[in-house]
Amino acid sequence: MGGVGLAPHSLRRVRGFSLVELLVTVTIIGLLAALSFPSLNRARERARIAGCASNLSQIGKAMMLYAADNDGCFPPARESGLPWPMAYWPYKVNPYLANIKDSNAGYYALCFNGVMRDPGKKDWNLNGPTDYQRISYGMNSFSTAELLDIRKRVASIDQPSKTMLVSDTAMAYPVLNSAKYLYTYYPCQRHFEKDNVLFCDGHVEAVPKDGMDVTFILK
Repeated sequence: MGGVGLAPHSLRRVRGFSLVELLVTVTIIGLLAALSFPSLNRARERARIAGCASNLSQIGKAMMLYAADNDGCFPPARESGLPWPMAYWPYKVNPYLANIKDSNAGYYALCFNGVMRDPGKKDWNLNGPTDYQRISYGMNSFSTAELLDIRKRVASIDQPSKTMLVSDTAMAYPVLNSAKYLYTYYPCQRHFEKDNVLFCDGHVEAVPKDGMDVTFILK
């Protein structure tokens, strides 16, 4: 009685990758990954630009709400005669911001490319420990007087769509206990060599360095 025979093809050895083929495959995968990195970085930066612009848009809305409650005037960049931190504009607009968690806590959004910002944190706590007292946006100090009685009303600005109000700034210094705080008002191109700028009419625009001839003085 004959046994059941095996077909010749079932005895065929399964052939694996040779070392050369494996190296070629790994090299191709590496090249494809390397080619995709710039695109991923650009996509990530575009997301950061959008997030920063959204922050500024929210600040713009808060500024308008503040003005509606304060005789039609934006808050001063710094108000003389008040102690820290109440003298500075972030403290004044905090209650109007959408991401506020506690009207007394002082949470405030930062640019996602802020120099000193922890990428894992989305808020800035005005009254928190020093490590969290960072701000990477600056208000145009030329557009607001320090004295409340000489500020101009928003409605009297001749060119609000061309007048800078708040923008990305060069340093994200601590808001409190820092003599260099006012230096954060210098604009900075954080995104593809452009500076996200909030104008007095509430719109946000990415402005290149050679286009920073925006109006600083309210007319």
